[in-house]
Amino acid sequence: MIGRCVGALAASLCLAMSGQAQAQDSPPENDVVVVGDRLEEMVRSFVGEVAVAPGAERQMARWDGRICPLVAGLPARQMQYVADRIAQRAHQVGIRTDGPGCKANILIFVTPDASRLATGIVFVPNNS
Repeated sequence: MIGRCVGALAASLCLAMSGQAQAQDSPPENDVVVVGDRLEEMVRSFVGEVAVAPGAERQMARWDGRICPLVAGLPARQMQYVADRIAQRAHQVGIRTDGPGCKANILIFVTPDASRLATGIVFVPNNS
C-alpha cells in the first residue's frame, strides 16, 4: 500500500515537473495591442466633416429638390444596384429621385486609392 502511494506521488511529481519544463521551454507570449477608432466614431467624424453646409453654423447639407446619385468605380451591375438602393432609401424618408439620365447631384466613387482620387477632385490646375 505504501509502495502504491509512493509510486503515485512520484508520478504526480514527474508530471508536475514536466509541465514546468514545457512552460519554460516555450517562448514567452507577446502582448498584442490593437489601437484604432471604432467604426461608428470614424463614420460620425467623417460625416461631420463633409456634410456640414459651407459657411453654415453646424447646419447639415440637404436637398430641396430631387436627388440624382452617380456611382462610379464598380462594374455596371453593381453601380446600378447601389444607385437603386439609394433611391429606395430616399423614397422611404420622403426624398424624391430623378430617373435615368438625370444631372447627378450626389457622387459616389469606389476606388482603391482614395487619397489620389481626392487630390484629383480637389486639384485645379493653374492655366495662367
